[in-house]
Amino acid sequence: MPCSGTGKIIILISLLFCTICSFFPEAAAADPPASDRLTIKVMTYNIRHGRGLDDEVNLDRVAWVIKAYKPDIVLLNEVDFNNRRSGQVDQTSYLAGLLGLPYSFFGPAIRRPYVADWSLQSSAYGNALLSRFPIIAARAELLPPWPRMERRSLIVADIHINENTTLRFFGTHLGLHAGERYRHVQHIAELAAESSLPKLLAGDFNALPDSREIAYLKEMWTDPAPHVHEATYPSLIPTYRIDYIFTSGDLAANIITYQVVPGAYASDHLPVILEIRL
Repeated sequence: MPCSGTGKIIILISLLFCTICSFFPEAAAADPPASDRLTIKVMTYNIRHGRGLDDEVNLDRVAWVIKAYKPDIVLLNEVDFNNRRSGQVDQTSYLAGLLGLPYSFFGPAIRRPYVADWSLQSSAYGNALLSRFPIIAARAELLPPWPRMERRSLIVADIHINENTTLRFFGTHLGLHAGERYRHVQHIAELAAESSLPKLLAGDFNALPDSREIAYLKEMWTDPAPHVHEATYPSLIPTYRIDYIFTSGDLAANIITYQVVPGAYASDHLPVILEIRL
């Protein structure tokens, strides 16, 4: 049966629509919107083995300060293991339990007496890493020695965030001598250059923002608050910014907030917290 005039018009319009569509192929799948990406909180906190401004050791008080901000990853400095001054407690495990963070790693800097397996010795002191996400690899590296100075260490850990992201995390507590600190940030830079993973570096650096050591770090790392010199020490009257969280350059655009936690008197330092989207 031959088409009517109206039928011919409908067919022509349909053909024209198909022809136009053939010039506009389906768009490639876009990245998920920022609102759908995972946001995590990272904290660094020098806890002075739990000794507060009242000179009392109280890990529950430390945990209360941390828990109020619900961090997913926490780097702790001046952490004791089985040390008499703090009640011979495994502070890493104790705090991990209080905070409900299932993954933890202790990286000793000082061991008394020294044995190959730090867990068998009478006491140790160093840094600790607590995480809501699996720590799939971790080690504690002793930083190069400096004459007549306390040994310093560095935690190097890989944290599995999700199927798309593994973070290389560095956590440290640098010394009181500027020359020592400069040597140590050089060593940290060498280790960081070995990995292409997105990276975070956190801790007590004992260095001011305008120091040579921090300037050197900023050649490789991003300071989330370069113009906000929020002081972290001493906690009672904060005067100096010496505690930091740095990101690798590929994470710089993902920073949401960066702040110093005010009014935390569980230690002589204030915690720093970074919120970042991955």
